[in-house]
Amino acid sequence: MKKIKNLLNQKGLTLVELLAVLVIIAIIAAIAVPIVNSIINDSDDRAEAAEALNIISSAKLAELSDNTIDCETAACTQTTLAEYIQGSDTFSVSRSGNVWTISGHSANDITDIDNTDDTGLTEQDIETYLDTVN
Repeated sequence: MKKIKNLLNQKGLTLVELLAVLVIIAIIAAIAVPIVNSIINDSDDRAEAAEALNIISSAKLAELSDNTIDCETAACTQTTLAEYIQGSDTFSVSRSGNVWTISGHSANDITDIDNTDDTGLTEQDIETYLDTVN
């Protein structure tokens, strides 16, 4: 009877139990940290690509709204589009017919975008990338 009372009155954890819990937590962290890091990097890339599409959209709006802006004859830069978009990146948007291209933007550094042309990313390249990652 005395042994049962002693077992019921036990409080706290032994050192071995604490170490086992710490090992389990370390294993979970070792698995979770790279996965979370990958998710964050992928979301950063998607945000950059979406921003590049927004800049192209602002260039289209600028051409339609202001007859003095023509992205086909002279590339539209952040200075040209300052009234239409707030941006800190240095970029230029150009148009060749109906094909819109952005260069100098951080989206150009995304390795997963199938960029066949070194002069910049086309609107179609970016949309295809966003369709495949979402």
